[in-house]
Amino acid sequence: MCIDYRNHHVENSYVDSYDKRDVLSLSSDTDYDTNEKMKYENIQIRTNKTSKYRKYSNMLLPASKAQSNRYLHISNEQVTNNTLDAKRTDVKTNSNSKPAIGNSLYCPCCKGAKYESIFAVNGSVNIESCVCNKTFFHRDVVNPHYTKYIYTNAHTCEKTNIFDRDVFVVLLILTAPKERLRRDNIRATWGHLTQKPIYGKRVAYIFLLAKSFDKSEEAGLARENAQYHDICKEDFIDSYDNLTLKTLMGLRWASNFCKEAKFVLKIDSDMIPNLPTLVDHLKTSSDRRLVEGRLLSKQPPYRNVDGFEKKWNIPLSVYPYSIYPPYVDGPAYLISSDLLPLMLEMSQHVEYFKIEDIYIAMVLNVIGVAPRHSKQYTMMTPSRSVKKVKKKKIVADEEEPMCLFSFAITAKSPLLLKSFWTRWQQFNTAKCSITADDLCYWGRCP
Repeated sequence: MCIDYRNHHVENSYVDSYDKRDVLSLSSDTDYDTNEKMKYENIQIRTNKTSKYRKYSNMLLPASKAQSNRYLHISNEQVTNNTLDAKRTDVKTNSNSKPAIGNSLYCPCCKGAKYESIFAVNGSVNIESCVCNKTFFHRDVVNPHYTKYIYTNAHTCEKTNIFDRDVFVVLLILTAPKERLRRDNIRATWGHLTQKPIYGKRVAYIFLLAKSFDKSEEAGLARENAQYHDICKEDFIDSYDNLTLKTLMGLRWASNFCKEAKFVLKIDSDMIPNLPTLVDHLKTSSDRRLVEGRLLSKQPPYRNVDGFEKKWNIPLSVYPYSIYPPYVDGPAYLISSDLLPLMLEMSQHVEYFKIEDIYIAMVLNVIGVAPRHSKQYTMMTPSRSVKKVKKKKIVADEEEPMCLFSFAITAKSPLLLKSFWTRWQQFNTAKCSITADDLCYWGRCP
């Protein structure tokens, strides 16, 4: 079901130097291009080559105040009538970057319509034929993909003498330049499992990185890539505000260089996947229009908080709604590869948003794909003992987290990953007393 978030207005929230009436006033017409009443300043945290931005540290600010005024195009069209006519071809969008969609594509809109001719003869895209919900959609390209690859390691998913089969699932691991030790630990532990088929399926991974201001880190990344050849890197600054850009980079890499993979798992470097459980789960899952993870719904934006959560602050002028669309939690989520071309093309028509899991939810909302919840994508730490009361005494149960991890797809990575991995390889899951209720709790109901 497509939800129209224009009905969820903020009545008493913090407004950053804007008149609340200006922010909340909506157009009464259906032509959202001619009724641009919701202006807001939007700092672009991207690195691109357009002339209307001037460089400032790792951010690009508008060159003039006039250019900083952006418009959030919003229609009062109701949810019941927000699927565009498939035959409409009068409005077409020309993108500066190469189109990412093929000539024939199943468009997963609300009504499941199938559009066979998204591209015209001249290569322009009738992107509106794939729009389900206009809330976050712009007719013009507002988020162009200008960045370029530094390292691609395009061979990662190619067939070799060892692997004569296509990749089944590829893991996109988000990591920072300074996390060399963490990457080495991954290569030595669960990443090592990808050197052999898992349940007859091939699994691959790639580390996603961007540029560092530290020249020594840049030199170290060059040496690391020359040694392992498992890094994808583009020419923007690696920062928290650029996580959305890094995620789009990974999806574009998978779409370009790992086309045969059925699934893509986006995962942070501080998470640990249970690859056998993941493959076993996906062997019986649909490989069409699937997005799953730890689903969060009706989550309000942070408006004016301090401390660690300050990085998630979003002014009302940037996001004028009281809740986010349903989204899968950012540390780990799965996307079927058939969605990648359409998501990448549509992402150019959704305004950049620094919180990457929310941005992915916006893109999915536009194309009418509802994320699916799975309790197997957890935030538990499998090495942490659980305290239980037995015969009025508090005892530490060190086996239960290991047993639960055997049914989880992802978990929070232990601080001592190598030590945990050694114990996990020796752990006998047969001695786990898992009940039917436990199976249901982890999404494995018999």
